Amino acid sequence: MLATFFLTSSAVAYLFSGSVCYLALRAEKHRQGKSLSNLQKLEIPLFWPLWIAKEMDNE
Repeated sequence: MLATFFLTSSAVAYLFSGSVCYLALRAEKHRQGKSLSNLQKLEIPLFWPLWIAKEMDNE
């Protein structure tokens, strides 16, 4: 029971963080006058830790 709660809350937190990263990227692209590709719309919410690492290397 406790393991189920832990895994569920971890999954919710992971998806919430991915959504925040997606919204940040979408706002930045909107500010630049560009649009997100369909791949980015799926990639960022699911693989946001990789996106953050990639963005850190770009700066």
